[in-house]
Amino acid sequence: MEGYFFKPRKNFDFNPNEYDLGIPFWQTKTHLDMHFLNKIVKLDVSKHWNLYEYHKNYYLETKDKAVEEVFFRKLLKIVEEEKERYNQKDPRKISPREKQKLDNKIEKYEAFIKMLRSNDKWGVTTTDKDKLSSIGKDIRKNRKRIDSLKEDTFNQLKKELESLDKIDKGLTPNQESKLDSIVNNLKETLKTESLLQKENKRLREEFENEKKRYNDLNIKFKRIYVKPGSKINIKEGHFGTFISLIKNLQKIKEPNTSNEENQIEKILQTGAEKTWLKLISNNFTSNGKSISIKTLENYFYDDRELPKKGYYTEIVVLPKKIK
Repeated sequence: MEGYFFKPRKNFDFNPNEYDLGIPFWQTKTHLDMHFLNKIVKLDVSKHWNLYEYHKNYYLETKDKAVEEVFFRKLLKIVEEEKERYNQKDPRKISPREKQKLDNKIEKYEAFIKMLRSNDKWGVTTTDKDKLSSIGKDIRKNRKRIDSLKEDTFNQLKKELESLDKIDKGLTPNQESKLDSIVNNLKETLKTESLLQKENKRLREEFENEKKRYNDLNIKFKRIYVKPGSKINIKEGHFGTFISLIKNLQKIKEPNTSNEENQIEKILQTGAEKTWLKLISNNFTSNGKSISIKTLENYFYDDRELPKKGYYTEIVVLPKKIK
């Protein structure tokens, strides 16, 4: 995450603000996002909002054209990703002490995310189900208001009419005034009811539109989602072979069919390395077991070594074109 979102600790500052990030020597802004995550874990939950406000204010004051929503989205993203990364750890492969630390981190991250959700002014954390539920509540609330309004109006009108004495020679000035008041109240009530009915109609239309959008997204998700039992399985002992194959896919380039020394571009391109990791995790298993993003990070970043089991692979793009 870009360093300008966070306020770093000054070099040789041995009495920093509680919410400053980093170490006192040779401070850089390169890993302030990790320092921020560590600060979430270190601080008591009651101080999470102060931590958010402290760095938000720094960002808004120091960054040109800074927008709080951008800061909010970035912060939510890194905390959710870190929480998910820890959730993917296998508790059977860590010591009880490490598991306790892990559980504490996840608990702090969940508390921080909950705090962000409760202060979400932009609807960033609102899911489609939340929107549908909220609109449904508004519709039910308006229905109750309409029913209550009708009942109150009827009872009030009945009471007012009963208060008028039966007369033979017309209404007295006081009775005429009272009747005018009843008529005006009735008009206002009918006007309010009409407005509520229109609002309810708008909410119903919004509800149906959101419901349709949600259903459409759900259909699209089901089309691309691969169930665990339907994923492509990598045979036992060939995880290294598979990783070698994918790393070669990342590197293949267009064949140079001319003698010119033009820059040869990679055939498969992405600005996000993690896309490859998601592709593997979402579509493949190894010996019947899921492959976590964290596991894949061990082999794809910084030209790290391949898993020891398996074979090296090589992919060659021939200069002969497909016709």
